[in-house]
Amino acid sequence: MLSRRGFVTGTMAVGVASRARGQTDDAAPTVLRLERRDIEVNGKSASVFCIRQPDGTFGITTSAGQPFRVRVENHIEEPSLIHWHGLAPPWRQDGVPETSGLTIPPGGSARYDFPLRRGGTYWMHSHYGLQEQLLLSAPLIIRDGSENPNQQEVIVMLADFSFTPPDQILAQLQARQIHDMRGMGMPGTEMPAIKSEPDLNDVQYDEFLANSRTLADPEVVGVEPGGRVRLRIVNASSMSAYHIDLGQLEGDLIAVDGIRVQPVRGHNFPITVAQRLDIELTIPEIAAAYPVLALLEGERRQTGIVLLAGKGQVTRISGMAEAASPPLTLGLERSLRAAEPLVNRKVDRAHVVNLTNARLPMVHQ
Repeated sequence: MLSRRGFVTGTMAVGVASRARGQTDDAAPTVLRLERRDIEVNGKSASVFCIRQPDGTFGITTSAGQPFRVRVENHIEEPSLIHWHGLAPPWRQDGVPETSGLTIPPGGSARYDFPLRRGGTYWMHSHYGLQEQLLLSAPLIIRDGSENPNQQEVIVMLADFSFTPPDQILAQLQARQIHDMRGMGMPGTEMPAIKSEPDLNDVQYDEFLANSRTLADPEVVGVEPGGRVRLRIVNASSMSAYHIDLGQLEGDLIAVDGIRVQPVRGHNFPITVAQRLDIELTIPEIAAAYPVLALLEGERRQTGIVLLAGKGQVTRISGMAEAASPPLTLGLERSLRAAEPLVNRKVDRAHVVNLTNARLPMVHQ
């Protein structure tokens, strides 16, 4: 993934389904290992998770039309299960613990085998407990032949990070929720209703990462002056949304969440949790450094990578932008048009859904 870094209980649900479709024991699946790793965040070591192949490759790059034949090996000290975000596999291989499949125990493995019908930028992550907050995720890139062979591809995985254990963060959020309910005059409480300002970020994370690094030591990706680059940006954060800032560069947004769209040109694009953006860039024909930044929604904090053209000089980039970014809106979504829209057809089924709330009192502010 990075340019500088390069039959057990868990198989009962997925392995049987694979063999039922004719997968033989001598097939050679791609092996993905769930492992521990150490990263450095602003000079401090942190133990996190990862999903990588035996050769160190993070995640998978494959092609549409081929089977997704994978064996996931659990090398961490707790159960886990991986969800293939954005794909539509058979439900028993979707990676939701105890619903679509049993968890993979420590030392165990699970096999997956289903067809890949379309290309795009996707990702994989744990759906067990709070492991995703410890970076148990990776890119899942499916090529479909529409890619420009002369175009360099750069994957950017965004993540929010805290040294506070995820279970403590959850406990703090739950405690605050109870306090807020009391403040709203919920039944059984005596506190009056209070007016609060919108809160865009419920958790104050210690740092924000791009490819597991901060702007104190960003990933620097070499690119050709005058060359073409395709950014595949994945927001693998647990709770944080961003504005992608291309700085001096102007790009064409060509795909959102794995679906090709009619190009939208710009310098700045919003990206919310779990979303993916594919952006094409043309690098100027001069040697220079071009930061690609992700600004936290509603704040000044930022992360990102650096595209280095030729022998350009990389200067230090602050982890704080000059001004706070605005809240995300639906402006971009309203402007998107599918490159291959669905065929119009008449509605053949309609449902009425009534949203009601009979148990809770109305709170006037």
